[in-house]
Amino acid sequence: MFKSLVFSALLAYAVAAPMSSMTTAIDRIDQIFQAEDSTPACNAETRRFNACFKDINEKSRLEMFQDVTKFPSKSEVLESVADIRKALKCAGEPVCSKQKLTKYASELVIYAGEKIYGEGFGCVNQNDMVRFYTACVLSEVPMDQLQGFTFKTVLQYAKPVTSCFAKHQECEESEKAEFYKGMMASVELVDIFVPILEAVHSGNLEFIHTFDKKFNPKDLDNLKQ
Repeated sequence: MFKSLVFSALLAYAVAAPMSSMTTAIDRIDQIFQAEDSTPACNAETRRFNACFKDINEKSRLEMFQDVTKFPSKSEVLESVADIRKALKCAGEPVCSKQKLTKYASELVIYAGEKIYGEGFGCVNQNDMVRFYTACVLSEVPMDQLQGFTFKTVLQYAKPVTSCFAKHQECEESEKAEFYKGMMASVELVDIFVPILEAVHSGNLEFIHTFDKKFNPKDLDNLKQ
């Protein structure tokens, strides 16, 4: 996925691990999602998804570590959202867990992109983003937790940090409400990204191979700050 909408997940992990470890983990995730599956049907589905997402994966791979704190333009994000929609349409409805996870994450990215760079775009101020995020991490996460930052800490504090972050944006209340929904979608990305990383580090891939959630936008549409 393109860099701006996995920003929260990458930033959270970057705090907990060095960049070399992060790069290794991303490489391993790529290998897992492109690997052969246990049944012919799932193998065919994986090949179909890999083919449909090929251009997106190549583009995001090039962009991922190019100044991750710099957010792209509105047109770039909405173009990427359109590309992901096209890839999902090409891939069809998945029946195997690994590609259910791919679809779920993709739909979260679409939702976040359209909320943050659509109705909530007035809140996107690149100069303040990192400053506000850092301030919210320092205010919401206890110092002893910061000093021993772990995956568990990321999951525990992602929502309060993101809520604080959205609240401090300088924009209209209606824009802030939509921006908040988009940012909470990015928290959902953290909620799946961190277990994937844990699976990669431990070698226990049960989370990936048993994933069975479907994205429901109403769960986020009804959120209030």
